[in-house]
Amino acid sequence: MKIWTSEHVFEHDWETVVHAAWRKYPNPMNGAVTAMDVVDQRFEAGKLVSERILQSHFPIPSWATKLTGFSGTQYSHEYTNIDPRERFMSLTTRNLCGSSFMRVDERLIYRPHSSESDK
Repeated sequence: MKIWTSEHVFEHDWETVVHAAWRKYPNPMNGAVTAMDVVDQRFEAGKLVSERILQSHFPIPSWATKLTGFSGTQYSHEYTNIDPRERFMSLTTRNLCGSSFMRVDERLIYRPHSSESDK
């Protein structure tokens, strides 16, 4: 079930936006992500394909831990596909912990603006 969708036009060229998205962690503005490990990274037909595991920590009350079993430490699987020829990047992240009671999928797509090629 899709609950939320958003679209944003960045005031930067595609290369800058993709470079920033690729290097988003570690990020001093988001202290929740505490670690990131590259599981696989390869080139396939001119595309960069990468898989990473992210560790995040969210402080939650002890009663919530007792109720759900969730300790506040979350692991997520991130899959990235960058095609520089087509100027397309997709990034999909899914939680690995707590998925028995809630699954979170995040899908980001970066491509040049259809009418403003400099964005």
